[in-house]
Amino acid sequence: MIGYECTIGVDSADAIADLAQANGGRVVMAKTIIPTVGELVWLQDPEGNVFGAMKYEEQRRQRMKR
Repeated sequence: MIGYECTIGVDSADAIADLAQANGGRVVMAKTIIPTVGELVWLQDPEGNVFGAMKYEEQRRQRMKR
């Protein structure tokens, strides 16, 4: 693949997936749990753009704020 990968930090991967689908998007990769990192889901918007939504584990989120 050529290009870049966009992943957005969210409060709930499930809620974002539901919201995307309710607005014409679709889930292209079901939620996956990455140990010690968080929950990741890949979505596609109605225009075909693919992006990730990541809910980071709380400990990871605290370290990222520093």
